[in-house]
Amino acid sequence: MRNVQVRPVRDLQNNYAELETLIDAHDPVIITKNGRGSAVLLNIYDFAELEEYLHYKWF
Repeated sequence: MRNVQVRPVRDLQNNYAELETLIDAHDPVIITKNGRGSAVLLNIYDFAELEEYLHYKWF
């Protein structure tokens, strides 16, 4: 089961190595800006699986 992590945008610069470790473990990371969700970081392979799923689901 995946553990979704929520981190502030400043962690992209200050703690990228830690975020990369989480992403490598297939844990999505939600990036927040001013306390609100702004973006999601995914492992590249998880992203490819999501794209493939969405492609076949809708086409």
